[in-house]
Amino acid sequence: MTHCKNRSVRPGVTLIELIVVISIIALISGVAALAMPRRTVPADDTTHRIAKIRAKALLTGQSATVVIRLASAYSIATALPDGTVLADSAAHVDRLTGRVNAPRDFVAHVGATP
Repeated sequence: MTHCKNRSVRPGVTLIELIVVISIIALISGVAALAMPRRTVPADDTTHRIAKIRAKALLTGQSATVVIRLASAYSIATALPDGTVLADSAAHVDRLTGRVNAPRDFVAHVGATP
């Protein structure tokens, strides 16, 4: 058996080594993503205010109400002692969770009347 001495050897990595490194990085990033705590505060102010009155109603056993200012009108959301939230259909509030499930063009602001 003769070996060809004129063959040039280039330093580098093989495709298998590259796939193994990418797989390890993907595995570590997946574990890190699962280990990160989930966000417990609702994303917008409307949902946060509704969540606060819902928690208050559950703790006190009395209904609580908040005024929600929509893009062109005002609406009222009422949290009942059993945890359900009642609001106008225009407010797009989920009855059981109290989360605002609005379409993308929906704009809601929470606050007192001007």
